Amino acid sequence: MLTDLIMALKKPQIWSVLSWFDIKQRYKRSVLGPFWVTLSTGVLVGMLSVLWSTLFKLDVREYLPFFP
Repeated sequence: MLTDLIMALKKPQIWSVLSWFDIKQRYKRSVLGPFWVTLSTGVLVGMLSVLWSTLFKLDVREYLPFFP
């Protein structure tokens, strides 16, 4: 099991191919397709940064680059 993990860590190109294939299969008949994942993540980060900067009384432009 440990050798399998080490071999997997040495081949990150396989991760990208498998993840791209998974996204293609999941959104095969969608109009937006794989870009929906990126769009929804971007909206989530934007809304959370506005929320947290408001709660902490910080300027959004200063807080957004440091948002985890």
